[in-house]
Amino acid sequence: MRLMNASHIIHNRQLVAIGTAVKSFAGHVLAASNRWQERRAVRPLMGMSDYQLKDIGVSRADVHREATKPIWR
Repeated sequence: MRLMNASHIIHNRQLVAIGTAVKSFAGHVLAASNRWQERRAVRPLMGMSDYQLKDIGVSRADVHREATKPIWR
């Protein structure tokens, strides 16, 4: 069995920290992509009449608020 010295332990901890950071970054990118897709789904509602929106239980203000929301929210 090979013993690990201090430099190997530090190197392994750095690799774990880098892996954790990459996973966190990927999670943020995926969440932003999901929010962007949700915002795109609201756009067709902007072309609907007030009657159509009322029929599905959504107000014009709701549509406008969701469509103009920044991606980071």
